[in-house]
Amino acid sequence: MKSNPSMQESVFQEDALLPLSPTHVIWQGKKMLDFSSQDFLGLSNHPDLKKHTIKYLLHYGNGVCHPEIPGSFIECQKTLETKIAELINMPYLYFFSNRYLALWHLLSSLSSDVLLLLADDLDPGLSKILYSFPLKILTYNQGSLATLEAILKKEGQSICSVKMIFCESISSGNGTLTDLNYITSLSQAYNALLVVDDSLAFGVKGDRGLGLAAKRGDIDLILCSLSNSASADAAFLGCSSWIKNLIKKNVFYRESSVTYASLGAIEMALDLIPSLEGERYQLEQRCHWIKKQLQEHEICSSTHVICLHFSQEEELCYFWESLLQRGILSQCMISHQKRSYTLRFFINIHHTPDDLRMLVEEIKELKSG
Repeated sequence: MKSNPSMQESVFQEDALLPLSPTHVIWQGKKMLDFSSQDFLGLSNHPDLKKHTIKYLLHYGNGVCHPEIPGSFIECQKTLETKIAELINMPYLYFFSNRYLALWHLLSSLSSDVLLLLADDLDPGLSKILYSFPLKILTYNQGSLATLEAILKKEGQSICSVKMIFCESISSGNGTLTDLNYITSLSQAYNALLVVDDSLAFGVKGDRGLGLAAKRGDIDLILCSLSNSASADAAFLGCSSWIKNLIKKNVFYRESSVTYASLGAIEMALDLIPSLEGERYQLEQRCHWIKKQLQEHEICSSTHVICLHFSQEEELCYFWESLLQRGILSQCMISHQKRSYTLRFFINIHHTPDDLRMLVEEIKELKSG
């Protein structure tokens, strides 16, 4: 396949995107079937969530929840933090404006004497932050967790004072479920801290939709973006007591604080998410159907994150552009350092069987061609 520079440029060009519904957008002047949005439950346009967000705006104003007096807190934020901490069974929980700042606060609380073990297909944004700190970092194969155990055995006598395993409950790069039972057993056996990013699972997986890391009791820290299923510009970091003391040594900046509008969205989302059990079950069944239809094309995920892998960037760009011409919008995930080129499709509860059939048929046609 010949390289097409203009095609590759189109993947990264900036274009206005106008949402029309939970499943369609206007992009480049055309109506597109949208598989790029991570609004898995479609709550961004839920009338009750919008009303509650407005209620918070009218009551508290358009600002951020940042106490100007050191050591104090905003009561409405503290109440919600405590509520989520109890729901997911974590001793302490803090809100941040996004998960990247939450991760930055965590890592800046630790010394540089840390051995960090990362899954090899981690979200690129998270990887960028993790590699920006002067830590000893090793990667393990997400598809074969035996490699993680081998590293832990080899590094058993490491001079690093802290060993930390960082993983996602649903892999960003493959859309597969992580075997948390196996990883938690390793973290306990080798006395390593375990940090789980539950962003892709919260709202969609687990008991009452509270994620795959919730209520386990054997995970040291849970990192979670609330922008996906709760439709709020916020994230939380749930942690144990001694981690909480480390984090509090850092100053919480205004830039890392959530807005009152986000608190309103979070509060209503916590009421709505448990009530969507039927929708979650239907979504799971439809994703299993997609996997079955595309199994010959090496689709290994049966979650709501469907990934297609390519050996070259130009192949990825060609496939993305071809789907675009057919009215389907997807998301590219590129790591030049790892030579990883992935096309991702996010399935939400509002995608109809006809939407999914169209996606499957177009992928099959392009793959066979």
